[in-house]
Amino acid sequence: FKALKPVFVKKAMRLEVTDSEKLGGVVQSENIYVNAEAYDVALDVHFPKGCDGGFEFGVLKVFEEAKHTCTLKNKGKFEIGFKFVFDRSTANLAGPSAPGAATAAGKGGGNAQQQQQQQQQQ
Repeated sequence: FKALKPVFVKKAMRLEVTDSEKLGGVVQSENIYVNAEAYDVALDVHFPKGCDGGFEFGVLKVFEEAKHTCTLKNKGKFEIGFKFVFDRSTANLAGPSAPGAATAAGKGGGNAQQQQQQQQQQ
């Protein structure tokens, strides 16, 4: 399911209980109220000036470290999850030991900052 636009739905259903052959008619009926909400994920991604939407670590020697910071701000009303995935097909790197994953709180109240360190072995 992918919401095309934010929407809140409130519906009522009726549950009717009968015997399997429906000989005795409706034995019991219950109203069930369903509330559902579809929402848009609103995420603000901020890179420092000069990064142009990505990071360039340059050439690193063994045990050298390079750090870059980006800020992710959840502008939606619900918590969202995110992770960094490295595309190994475009670079010949040893890469980080594990991609970072986290969540960002909703209602604009949560900031999530992720620092990604990369070490390259020659």
